[in-house]
Amino acid sequence: MFVLLLLIFSLVKSPALAEQLAKKESAKDTIEKKTLEKKEKSFKTSAKAENKKNPGGEPKKLDKKKSQTSEKTLPQAKMKNLKGEDKKDEKSIDQKASVAKKGEAPPKAADPASLKNQPQKLPLPRFVCIKASSANLHVGPGDQYPVEWRYVRAFLPVEIIAEFDHWRQIRDSQGTTGWLHKTLLSSKRFAMIQNKVVNFYADSNLESRVIATLEPGVVGKVLECNTLFCKLDVQGIRGWIKRDFLFGVYPDEHRF
Repeated sequence: MFVLLLLIFSLVKSPALAEQLAKKESAKDTIEKKTLEKKEKSFKTSAKAENKKNPGGEPKKLDKKKSQTSEKTLPQAKMKNLKGEDKKDEKSIDQKASVAKKGEAPPKAADPASLKNQPQKLPLPRFVCIKASSANLHVGPGDQYPVEWRYVRAFLPVEIIAEFDHWRQIRDSQGTTGWLHKTLLSSKRFAMIQNKVVNFYADSNLESRVIATLEPGVVGKVLECNTLFCKLDVQGIRGWIKRDFLFGVYPDEHRF
């Protein structure tokens, strides 16, 4: 009986129920359609914005490709920067090291008194004399070299033309050259008469009294000179002689 009543009720209500179900399905379709239209519209808007940013260009690639590009380029740029920094650091380290070296032992200011006491290099050429009564003239700067001549007279003027260690290359009045040890030489100035017999004057002019005549080879100690004459001490006798006849003085020398 209950089943029969339910069947009769369903037959009576079914048209109305079907109509309600149809309305619900239609409303659902409308909502989904509107949602799809909104999504489409938003997608087109974003596409237009991208085209404005890249006019005439290709559309941008996917984010996946962007991430791949970043992975390739960023490490290279970082490596370049590191290399540059390494070079800079090396340079700065070198600079610091050089500064440190300088700072370890800074040069002290020279003391004028100490500079006066230091031996200074003498000019070349220069005149000196042989102070020994016997001196061997070697062909080279050392005792191992052969002896070419032997000087047996002290105070002979010679000219130093070169130096090597403790040895001096000299040239004598006859133009002979060789090497003598520096201990055989003296800075005292002597001059030798050469070429001919000359007058030894009491004063530095040709009108003054003649004290003596001097032969070639006579040696005297040089006291002073002027433009034309030099004053010598020859065996305790002092007088003037024309400097053109002397070996042992330079034309521009005046004080000794």
